[in-house]
Amino acid sequence: MNRFIKNILLFLLCIVFINYIVYIFIAEPVLYDDYYPSINELNKYKCFLLSDSHGESVEKKDLSEVGIYNFAFDSDSYIDMMLKLNYLNNNAAPETIFLSVDDHTLSPYRENMNNRSRSIRFCDWSLYKQFYGQGYLSYIFEKYCYPYLPLLNTNNSKLFYSFLTSFFKVKNLEEDGTSQFADLSYEQKIKSSMNRMQYQFPQDNNDKNLNLFKEALLQMISLCRKNNITLIGVKFPLAKNYIEVLGDKSYDADTFAKKQEVKVIDLKSIFIGRDHLFSNPDHLNKIGSKEFVFQLAKKCNANNILCVVRNP
Repeated sequence: MNRFIKNILLFLLCIVFINYIVYIFIAEPVLYDDYYPSINELNKYKCFLLSDSHGESVEKKDLSEVGIYNFAFDSDSYIDMMLKLNYLNNNAAPETIFLSVDDHTLSPYRENMNNRSRSIRFCDWSLYKQFYGQGYLSYIFEKYCYPYLPLLNTNNSKLFYSFLTSFFKVKNLEEDGTSQFADLSYEQKIKSSMNRMQYQFPQDNNDKNLNLFKEALLQMISLCRKNNITLIGVKFPLAKNYIEVLGDKSYDADTFAKKQEVKVIDLKSIFIGRDHLFSNPDHLNKIGSKEFVFQLAKKCNANNILCVVRNP
């Protein structure tokens, strides 16, 4: 029996050791480094952007030039953004928050496509209980243990594979951010737009999770109001073909925000006929990033929204 127990302990120790090695050399650089800026870096700014990949496609250096820190990340849900906002409020004294209120941001597809495993680091027990409804032991494990056991999360496999194969791939246009949606034929643009629409606007709506995302959005609005933080909604640019394919489809995050007296800067249609600014139907490329920041800065100036770097 003692030998059996020793073998089990040795096996578990090996599993933990292998997971930790994977965490240090793969999981940390791939999953976490870019998601967690230092408090010193955040404290340089008064203005922050919270968004999903629409915001992440805007270059950090472009937004930094107009005094805005890009805290957006691919697949962030409103719950992820709420946890980030709470963290900012406790550590960085934000004065203005730019928040994505696009047509898809309340979509139930965020139930599966989100950054819970990352944003959990910003989460306290009360918010965890509110949004995830699980017990305290689950909170402790998920926040303090689970990140260091990356092989237990099967969702990491594709990311790890992409990371490892990236060392052997030659960069193409899309990977360096200069690819052009404009290079596609009309038929290819429509097909790409249809695929994107079907992904972001699934037919099997989940009212429970939709309400949970609305609750997170409402809590962000309340937190900003309570702490005298200016909250500005932003609708990001879409390519003409995608706007046509979408029609009136929307989960109405912008309408919900407006009802709460949040000002919304609507740039959704600002680049119609300028497909060279997009890498795909709803994400800007590097050229589009610069043009978007220029247009956003104009809107800020017109509305007396001042964003400056505290410690350049």
